[in-house]
Order: sequence, then C-alpha cells, then structure tokens
Amino acid sequence: MDVFDGIITGFKVALSLQGLLFVFLGAVVGTLIGMIPGLGPITAIAVMIPITYGMDPAMALLLMAGVYYGAAYGGAASSILLNAPGESMSVPTTFDGYPLAKQGKAGKALAIAAIASFVGGTISVVLLTLFAPVLANVAISFGPTEYFALMLMGLMTVSSFSEGSTVKALISATLGFIVATIGIDGQTGTTRFTFGNVNLLEGIDFLVIALGLFALAEVSSLIFERKESGNYSSKLGSLRLSKQEYKEMAAPMGRQSVMGFLIGVLPGAGGTIASFLSYISEKKLSKKPHEFGKGSIVGLAAPEAANNGASSGAFVPLLSLGIPGSGTTAVMLGALIVLGVQPGPLLMNDHPDVFWGVIASMYIGNVILLILNLPLIPYISKILKIPRPMLIS
Repeated sequence: MDVFDGIITGFKVALSLQGLLFVFLGAVVGTLIGMIPGLGPITAIAVMIPITYGMDPAMALLLMAGVYYGAAYGGAASSILLNAPGESMSVPTTFDGYPLAKQGKAGKALAIAAIASFVGGTISVVLLTLFAPVLANVAISFGPTEYFALMLMGLMTVSSFSEGSTVKALISATLGFIVATIGIDGQTGTTRFTFGNVNLLEGIDFLVIALGLFALAEVSSLIFERKESGNYSSKLGSLRLSKQEYKEMAAPMGRQSVMGFLIGVLPGAGGTIASFLSYISEKKLSKKPHEFGKGSIVGLAAPEAANNGASSGAFVPLLSLGIPGSGTTAVMLGALIVLGVQPGPLLMNDHPDVFWGVIASMYIGNVILLILNLPLIPYISKILKIPRPMLIS
C-alpha cells in the first residue's frame, strides 16, 4: 500500500462518525489535562487503558493520540497565565508567555501559542505521512555515540540561558545532571543516589522540578510581597496579530516544527528536549536576543511549534518499530499490546486502519484544536480576573 492509498484508508477511519467523536473527545480531554499543572498526558492515557479495553484498536489509538497532542496545546494556557507549566514540554513557554501576560497581552500570547501549535502539528503530520518508514530506519541507527553527542549538545547550550557567569550556568547544569541520575539505572538495574529511600527509586520527575522552579517561586514571591504585584495586568488584550508579527513568527515556526519533529522521532528524546533546544536555537539566531525572556513572540512561538512537532514525531518509532518515542507513547505501546496489536514494521500491512487512521486523525485533530482554542481564549483568560491572593490559596 502506497502513501496515497494509505492516507485514503486513514481518512475513511478518522472521518467516520465514531472516529470523529473519539478524535474530538481526545482533543478536548487532552487540552483540559494539559492545562492542569502536574498531571500530564501520561497519567490521562494510563487511566484510559481500562476504558479502551475491548474497543476497536484504531478507535482506541485515535482517542489516546488526541489526548497526547491535545495536551501539548493545553499546556500553554497555565504556562502563560500562571507561570505554572501544565507539563514538562511547556516549560520554555513560560519564559516569554508569562511576561506577555504581565504586560496585559495574555490574549495575544494565547493566540500565538494556538497558532504555533497548529503550524507545528500540521507540518509534523505531513512529514509523518511522507517519511515515517524512512525516518524509522534513521531513528534505529542512532546508537550510544549519537545520543551522547545529542545530550552533550543540550548541556553545552545551557550557557545560552545565562546572562551573567557562564561558570555558574555550567555548575547549574552539572547539578541538574546529578539530580537526573537519581533512581534505578536503566542498563544495569543498580540504584544511584537513593540512599536507601524507596521513594527515590523511580527518580525525580522533571515536571516536579519545573513546578518548583516556576509555579512555587511565583507563589512564594506573591506571599512575601503580601499584595498584588503592581506590574501585573489582568487585562486580556487584543487577540489580533499584525502582519509584521506574523512575518516575524513564520520562519521560526517552520524550522522549529521540522526540528521538533526530527527530535521527536528519536526514541526517548521527546518534546521537552525539542522545546528547550528550539528556544535556545532561536535566541542564537535572533537579531533581537535581548527581547527573549521579556515577552518575545518568537520566544513563545518557537517552543510551542517544536513541542507539537515532537508529539507527532514520537509516533514514528512507535508505529514503525514498536519502540516508544516518549513516556506517553510507551503507555500507548502497552495499551496497543493489550488490544492485541503489535506495533512494528508489519503494522502498516497487518493493521492499515490503525497505522493510517491515527495519522489521518492528526490532520483533523489539529483543526479541531485550533477551532476550539481560539474562541475559548476569552474564557480561559478569565483566570486573570481571580485576585492573586485567592490563586495562592
């Protein structure tokens, strides 16, 4: 079955009444889950496994996939409005999204996030349609050497976030690396830095650290001030973007969508790495790097495009090789096996409705999410009307 026949088969599945219902439900649930700090799509999909038991595998995957990329959309809302990332891949969104909200431009920030998410999701699903089998072979060729180089590049670029001493930035990166090694070693099964505490065997979740750095820091700041921040605006502001702003965003969204997709293809990389690398690379390429961290629209659009691109890219190793590309797709892998479907090289031929159905559903899901998110911006932003002391409590 060639790509054209396959995508026709996929749209027959996704455009059926049942398929549209599950795509819509997945997108709505995923968006809501993404907005809740600390929950994340992994928990939601794990809870759905008993619900999907006995369902048609194609419909079950359409529902779970909708939750996955819907969460990537929804995570921007809490990041922008509360400085509390809904899930780990939305952390870079706080760097410029929250400053925009404080300037009274929350509506514009949410609109940028929705548009960038749509662009990233759409470009990545086109790439998924055209190159999934080829990229699966590239992904499997990545060995320890390539992964070491990728992680080393990530650690080295941490210094880009430092406005002062590079040495301090590298020390912070080293401390972060030490924290990341806590838990059970995946290769040898030995424990590292657990000090006999069973609660540390699973390591420390990155999202827990992110919430501590951003959300709790914001809450603590408000508590110490004992009054509402004088420079914080509760205004929604205009949702409209000028032609100049669209032009400024276009190139970063395009290239970061592709980069996010390619990083998502790598097993174990995921949207968190993609969003951080996209933010760093755009800051390096920008002619106005001083605006990053102060409300740059590029600094907001780039990671949102990248993390949505990575969400689609993670399906390449899952569907083509049976290897999860992220923690969320690892849960999906288990769900598919329970449903009697074995993802891998034969999936395209044995279950074309599953393989092509989920790809076709992403085209539809991205449109649904854009239609849902843009009109809901005035309602989502109502959270700005809540007095800050009440939010603390």
